[in-house]
Amino acid sequence: MGASGSGKTSIKKVVFEKLSPYESVFNTPTNKIESFTNEQMGFVKITVTEYPGSFSPEKASPEDLKYFETCGMLIYVFDVQDHNANYSPFDDFKEKVVPQLNKYPDMQCAIFIHKSDSVNMKQGEFRKQKGEIQKRFRDILVESNSKTSPTFYGTSIYDYTLFETFSKIFQKMIYQNDQLSVLLDELSRKCTFEKAYLFDVFNKIYLAIDSSPMEAQTYEICSDMIDVVLDMSGIYGEENNNESLLKLS
Repeated sequence: MGASGSGKTSIKKVVFEKLSPYESVFNTPTNKIESFTNEQMGFVKITVTEYPGSFSPEKASPEDLKYFETCGMLIYVFDVQDHNANYSPFDDFKEKVVPQLNKYPDMQCAIFIHKSDSVNMKQGEFRKQKGEIQKRFRDILVESNSKTSPTFYGTSIYDYTLFETFSKIFQKMIYQNDQLSVLLDELSRKCTFEKAYLFDVFNKIYLAIDSSPMEAQTYEICSDMIDVVLDMSGIYGEENNNESLLKLS
């Protein structure tokens, strides 16, 4: 969910449909609820539902609201470039998201502080702005007597932050994650690996990692290598090569 133009469609297509970030400028605005089940993931099957910025809970039909009943994670996309004086993303969040969080208290919430790459300021100044944004959202939830404690992420479709963010979200939602991490710890110890990831190859999302210290550069190298493998398999692999890659991942 998110206000119109916040980048919801681009996020969905870049992560789950392999769209190049630079082609996202050709995306058309979403004017209806769109839902699809991702069949490409080898370890988990997920359904992604995108609500248009024009969505209104008061005017929505029961059919429109049914997705919240089984929703594990509600993601709200906040555009740091949005300076609409008449209707801010904070108003949008309070009107459309908070009622759903209060109605379904078991539903987790993540807030993407999106298009962070476009903020023309020093890193220290951006951290300050990010802190102010987080406070505004938390104040809204407190005022609404909501017990939800959202997780905040700085994201951009032009770097690795988006894929790392979804990796962390999936780790929260997969109940076997602790057991998988223990197995990866044992694998790293036996094979003297510097770091072990359990990747879903097609989406470049890691579903589990071992407990050793993590460096962002390591994930970037792994992600680039996955791209190389997929490109090579597309040229030299068999027709069912994508399936075998998912099994081997």
